[in-house]
Amino acid sequence: MVKASNIHDSQGLLELFHLVKEKVGKPSALALDAGYKTPAVAKQMIDEKARPVLPYTRPKTKKGYFRKQDYVYDEANDCYLSTNHQVLTYSTTNRKGLREYKLNPMICRECPFLSQCTQSKTTQRS
Repeated sequence: MVKASNIHDSQGLLELFHLVKEKVGKPSALALDAGYKTPAVAKQMIDEKARPVLPYTRPKTKKGYFRKQDYVYDEANDCYLSTNHQVLTYSTTNRKGLREYKLNPMICRECPFLSQCTQSKTTQRS
């Protein structure tokens, strides 16, 4: 199947999946490389009852800094709580489909944990 070069691989996956399903039969699992590791692709495969098998992604947090799991997610209010008990509110969804949460930079400037949290010039944790 040929696609235009400005179309991301993951956008044609569902069409390719249906083509394979029609020609060979429905796969129970689909091994995909990192280019397909998006929430949208995972949801499509789960909806199709095909288990997505995706590569492990090593955490990218710098040594000595807080990791995502060091923050507490509050599902009822859709926010994260920092180690200093401050609220990171939803800001946007990025191009990778990940939701971004941010803290007020004025609060960050006064935080005793700033050096373990961010190197951002805006002194804002996201």
